[in-house]
Amino acid sequence: MKKQNDNIENKKRKQTEKPLTLAPEGIIITPNDNDISKTLPELELQLQDLKDRNQALLSEKEMLTLACENYSAMIDFASPCLLSLSQEGFIIDLNAATAALLGKNHKELVGDKFEKYLSEETFAAFKLFFKKIFNTKTRHTCEAIINTNEDDQKKMLIVGQLNEKGNLCLLNLTDTTHQIDYENKVNQLSEFEDRLIDSLQDGFAIINTEGIQTLVNSSFCKMTGFSKEELIGIKPPYPY
Repeated sequence: MKKQNDNIENKKRKQTEKPLTLAPEGIIITPNDNDISKTLPELELQLQDLKDRNQALLSEKEMLTLACENYSAMIDFASPCLLSLSQEGFIIDLNAATAALLGKNHKELVGDKFEKYLSEETFAAFKLFFKKIFNTKTRHTCEAIINTNEDDQKKMLIVGQLNEKGNLCLLNLTDTTHQIDYENKVNQLSEFEDRLIDSLQDGFAIINTEGIQTLVNSSFCKMTGFSKEELIGIKPPYPY
């Protein structure tokens, strides 16, 4: 009878006792209702703090995305041709002016080799220029001819330098086609004037503000008995 009463009391005691849990460190603890009631508000505060941080990060991401879009729009709006190349020479990005120059859209050009648009006569010079940028990590310039299509070519002045990380080459292309044509016309005109002056039967000489002869014609040389090389760059009277 006594044994049966002990069994009943043991069962009641087990039912009233709270279950034991094993902490990560292997220490046996007994949950406390007061501890749980204190922890819940702390967890709620931490959860709210995480939500606030997440919202702040989302706002920053939106601002960065907008800034990138605005920057890309400004680059596209820029009149110079701008593009970036990988160390292997593949086009990573470019603006609208470059796409118009090469005669293709942006998607077609990204991932394409830039060197395929260079003329044969300037291909080697560009390769040397491109390699020098990565080797010296400094800015360099190069003159090249770009094949815009089968029947059209553009003479370009290319300025290149590495980006901050040093893994991309940034190129700025300026069209010098008309500038070079203008310089050629000026040189042709100057040569024509020299021939015209040299054909005069009268002696002719040009002297600058310092009194130095800068140009003489053949008749002037015959009059003085000296060659052009002897007369140009000196002041009268003439050498004896």
